[in-house]
Amino acid sequence: MMTSQCNEERQENGVRRRMDGGGEPWSNDHRDCLGNDFHMQDIDALYGMVQFAKNASEKLFAEYVPDDYENRNEFAREFGLVALFDIKRTRGAAQSARLALSTKWYAWLARVVTFYQEVAPKFFFVIDEGESYHYLESDIWTGDIVAERTVPKTAKSWIGCWDELGLVDIRQQLKTLIRNRAAAEKPT
Repeated sequence: MMTSQCNEERQENGVRRRMDGGGEPWSNDHRDCLGNDFHMQDIDALYGMVQFAKNASEKLFAEYVPDDYENRNEFAREFGLVALFDIKRTRGAAQSARLALSTKWYAWLARVVTFYQEVAPKFFFVIDEGESYHYLESDIWTGDIVAERTVPKTAKSWIGCWDELGLVDIRQQLKTLIRNRAAAEKPT
């Protein structure tokens, strides 16, 4: 059984406080603006440290849905992948990344997950434009940019953006899928 993290210091919105005071600006805004129910993990920082001995500013984040809170101390849990976010410094970097091997691997990962969870996750390039973030949604099957959205860096704008980008709907579909799968597996 894993140790509970319930006693860690929390922000007002319920999210665990970063103890190192660091973090990528977009991920910190995600943490501050969306709150405790929008789980996210940096999934490429370790690779960058091992491979290049540095943690570069371009990063990949995964937003996910975990199974029920009652399972929080169990090792074997169910998760659903909502979206992958590749943080880039400029639009040019995002556009050139569409052809990069790493981006193709990220899209492949999203496609593979689709076969398990039955709901396709989304893939976005995110560009920090100072007072706002610019989201470029890339189709996970073709790499084409299928939607763009610029969002101010305010708490009120994030939940509306997540709704417009379809992420709130994906989260709800995944929660339902996970609950139904768990109910079907419970012994009667």
